[in-house]
Amino acid sequence: LYLLSERAEVHTQRVNLAESGFLVSMEKKERLDAQNYPYTQTAQGLTYRLHYPSGADMETNAALAALLQSVENAILSEDGVDPKTGRRWDELVDTDSWVRMFLLCEISGNLDSFKLSQYFYGDLRDGNVFAGPIWDCDKAMGNDNDPGWSVANPDVFMVCRYEKDDFVGPRLISALLRREQFFEKAVML
Repeated sequence: LYLLSERAEVHTQRVNLAESGFLVSMEKKERLDAQNYPYTQTAQGLTYRLHYPSGADMETNAALAALLQSVENAILSEDGVDPKTGRRWDELVDTDSWVRMFLLCEISGNLDSFKLSQYFYGDLRDGNVFAGPIWDCDKAMGNDNDPGWSVANPDVFMVCRYEKDDFVGPRLISALLRREQFFEKAVML
């Protein structure tokens, strides 16, 4: 399996962000510790590598960590509202980009989706998190021997196959699929 793409980085012709923008990716904490990359971790254990702004001050890093925690809180809460901020999940995430990313990962069978190398970007001023750009499809299109999911015989949504293990990322999508607004958009695309 070959994937040709440009790096996911902040640039006017790639991920075009304002000065108050951010670019993060879901990664394994152990990898980030070993390579000494900056990251933040949510209460549920999602680890995000901080790509941009690089070398951000503590206030910016704290604001980004709070936003990512709020997204997690809202998506995983029963009523879809972060109890700390009072913001709803659909005020925190760009629903269209998350639906498109879910469908792209699901259709391609990308085993790392919403788990590893999953990028998110946005602007800290409005606190809206977009899913993308797509990256790291080395375990897509059946290019992995995962006993828990098969391209030939899928019995669950591929993105949700790890829902019961210790990794939270796929549980975000499982929770979103139970939200009528998200599910309807996924069906309509």
